[in-house]
Amino acid sequence: MKVFIYIGSHDNNCIEAAYSQVESGNDVFIVHCDNSMTICRMNHLACSLLCKYCEFQNNRLWVNDIKKKGARVHAISEFRPERVIEYPDLKFEDIDQLKQIKYKEIEIGFGAFSTYVTITRNVMPVVNEAFKEYITEYLEREIIAIESLETAIDQFSPDLIILHNGRFAEYKPILGLAKTHNIPYITTEEVYHNGKVLKNDFYNDVVHSITANYQKYLSNWENSPHTLEERMSIAKSFFENRRNKKAAGDKIYTIDQETGLLPESFDKSKEIITVFNSSEDEFCAVSAEYDSYKLFENQYIALTTIFEHYKGDNSKHFYVRIHPNLKSVPYRSHTALHDLHYDNVTIIAADSPVDSYVLMENSDKIVVFDSTMAVESTYWGKPVIELSKYMWTLMGVTYSPESVEELWELIDTKDLKCKKNDDILKYAYWVLYPNYEEENRFNYRVVDFNFLGHKIFVQNEFFSFAGSYKLNSLIKLLLVSPKVASIFPGLAKYKKIPCE
Repeated sequence: MKVFIYIGSHDNNCIEAAYSQVESGNDVFIVHCDNSMTICRMNHLACSLLCKYCEFQNNRLWVNDIKKKGARVHAISEFRPERVIEYPDLKFEDIDQLKQIKYKEIEIGFGAFSTYVTITRNVMPVVNEAFKEYITEYLEREIIAIESLETAIDQFSPDLIILHNGRFAEYKPILGLAKTHNIPYITTEEVYHNGKVLKNDFYNDVVHSITANYQKYLSNWENSPHTLEERMSIAKSFFENRRNKKAAGDKIYTIDQETGLLPESFDKSKEIITVFNSSEDEFCAVSAEYDSYKLFENQYIALTTIFEHYKGDNSKHFYVRIHPNLKSVPYRSHTALHDLHYDNVTIIAADSPVDSYVLMENSDKIVVFDSTMAVESTYWGKPVIELSKYMWTLMGVTYSPESVEELWELIDTKDLKCKKNDDILKYAYWVLYPNYEEENRFNYRVVDFNFLGHKIFVQNEFFSFAGSYKLNSLIKLLLVSPKVASIFPGLAKYKKIPCE
C-alpha cells in the first residue's frame, strides 16, 4: 500500500506512524514542513532560526534513520510551484468572516484562527490591523501548503494519507486535500495515561468528531480485559474521585475549593440553575460542521441571552461557575463574564473557593457547553441542559435544545427529569482505562522546570538536544520569546502576537 505522511513541527504522532508503516512493508512517502512555511503554532513569531533548528532536529532524530529503512522523505518546499501563487481575497472584518475563508474548498480560515486561539487562548480577539496582518500570514502559508502538498499527492498517488489532528493551520491543508481528493486518511492523536503515550488515531475522521469519540468509548468498553463488575467499579471511581478531589484522568481543578462551601446568600427557596462554563479555546475553531452544533455563537452571547430573557424573574437564581482553568486567562471571553450584572445572577470567579460539587448538588438544573460536568451532574442525578452538542448528546444523557424557544421551555419545566443511563459509566471507564496501543519510540515524562521566571513544560524525551530534553525545550522557548525577539531585530518577523 502507498502511504503518504505529512509531518509537522516536532510531530511525534506521525513520526511514530511513519515507522510503523515502514515496518509493515508499505511504500511510505513522507513530506515534512521546513523553513519555507515560516510560521506555525510552535513558531508563532515566525523566527527563521527556530525553523532551521527544527529542521536540524528532524534530520538528526528521525529523517536520516527512516530513509535508511526505505522511506522516501521530502521537504514541503521541494513541491512548491515555480509559478507565482496568486492569493484570493483574504480580507475579513470579524471572526465570522475569517472562518468563512476557504481555498479550494478547504477551511483555511478555521485553520488560522484555531492556531491563534491555541497559542493565546483568546477566543474573542479585537479584529484590528495587527490581528489581520498576523492571521493573513497563516492564511497565505496554508495556501502555499495546499499548492505544494497537492503537487506531492499527484506525484505519489497514495492509497492512504496520515496527518496529525487536522485542526491547526499546519494540518488543515493536508486534511482538506485528503477529503477533496477522496483519499482515505488517518488523523493521529495521543492519550497520556499512567506515564505512557497511547495511540488514539481516527480513520477518516478527527479527534473532535462527536460520533468517532462516541464509538471509541463504546468499543473500549466492549473490548475491555476487565469483567463487567470491574469495569463498573472503575467507572464509578471516576465520579467519586472527582467529587472528592482525587485524580481521575485529568488535573484536579477543585483542589483549592473549600469542601461544602456554597455562595453567600444562597437561597434554596428559589429554583437554582447553575451554569458550568468551559474553556472555549479547544472547540471554538474546529470547523463549520462543529460550529453548527452550537446553539449560540459563543458562551458570552449564550449567557447574556439567557439572563436578558429571565431578567426580573425572581423565582429563579442563576449561578455561573467559571471554570478554574480560566483563572489565568486575561481576555474578554473570560473577564467580560464578571460584568454580567443581574439581580438573579451570581458570577462565581474561577479562583473562588466555592465548592463546585456542592453547588451542583444543591441545584435544580445544570446548564453546560462542552464540560464534563454534563456527565458528572447526570451521574449524581441532576437534569442537564447542553448548549453545544457533544458526545453527551449521542449518549442521551442531556437535553440538547435546537432553538432558544426549546431552551426556554426546558428551563421553565418544573421537575425536569435526569437522563442518567449506562453510557455514563462506559464514558468514565474510557477516561480511566483507554485500552489503546502504546507508542514505543517516545518516552513520556512530565517535567516542569523554571528558567528566569518561566515555567517550562516537557513531556517527551525523544526531542532532546545534546542529550537533554530540557535544553531542547529551553532553546524553543527562547526562540519564541517576545523579549528575545525585541532584543535581536530580524530574528523573528513578529515581536509579539496581537492579543487585544
